Amino acid sequence: MKFHLEGTGDLLVTIPTFLGFRPDNALILVIVGTAANGEPRIEAVQHAPLAGIAKDTAAAAIQMANVIVDRPVQYALGVITAPRHSREPTGELPRRVLRRRFGEALASEGIHDQVWLHTPDFRAGTVWQDYNNPTHRGQLPDPSTVPATTAIVTKTHISDDTLAALDARFSDAPEHDRTRIRDRLLQAIRTVELESATSQTLQLRGRARQVQDAITAAGHGNLPEADVVIGDLTAAITTPKIRDTLLDLEPGRAVAAERLCLHLWRYAPSSARARLAGVIGIIAYLRGEQVWAGVALKKADLSEVLTGLVAFAVASEITPHEAKATTARTAAQARDRLGLTNNAN
Repeated sequence: MKFHLEGTGDLLVTIPTFLGFRPDNALILVIVGTAANGEPRIEAVQHAPLAGIAKDTAAAAIQMANVIVDRPVQYALGVITAPRHSREPTGELPRRVLRRRFGEALASEGIHDQVWLHTPDFRAGTVWQDYNNPTHRGQLPDPSTVPATTAIVTKTHISDDTLAALDARFSDAPEHDRTRIRDRLLQAIRTVELESATSQTLQLRGRARQVQDAITAAGHGNLPEADVVIGDLTAAITTPKIRDTLLDLEPGRAVAAERLCLHLWRYAPSSARARLAGVIGIIAYLRGEQVWAGVALKKADLSEVLTGLVAFAVASEITPHEAKATTARTAAQARDRLGLTNNAN
């Protein structure tokens, strides 16, 4: 698979898109081969937890190497993502011994040309370094600005296991809980729809603030449990006038918003589930997680205007970067109409 990549940062930032999630405390192996026309091509992207690799480093290397046994290899890019610890010697990168042993095992399998990098995580702005030359370093770009991240979603085969794992994020609450909350939730939706249709700004402003507080709580691992709160939040966050205030969330709050919507989805009836999936898909797309966005949007109501546009953008390989200026303006205008503070979220 061939892409135009500006540099090491571009290649690194595509890894979560290939895998469908952001790996943590893991070793990622990117095999770069040669296409029929002689150009470089990504042959495989694999990952494994560091804890598992440490148990039998050589076996893990052999297993990964066997994935591309019949394909030409130009070089292997190994990436270790792990936090730095204060006990590490000054200037030394984490997991040096494991990296060396894994590299030696790869070489024994015929993969001699290797590049090894370290990054603490895959967030935009994170500094990566070269194991062989720690002075060689750079910053990860915003994935939404790298066209390859969108191309990967539409042109690369994402494994069934990855898609199944992402789809499994949508899980049902026990049936008796869903039945108990159903009438209350539907009534809340009707109430907020009326408030929106009749431009009851004061009420909508209060609901928007409740959503922001719930996102903050979700970011700290606290999700709503009371039926009335679940109903009110579901009704609010699926209302376009409130949903649109969330279109420029900073990455950490965007992930928390998705976590909140997934929790609400567990209790919601089908119509509300389709709206919640749309919110998840929109937010995921805007933060550059197109694989996850695509999974969510398959469950969404694409007749809703913005949801349909985002689904079209994913299918048409339009990078989130191209949409962000517009969505940021939309979010600012939505907050202004509700009388909310227009600070960055």
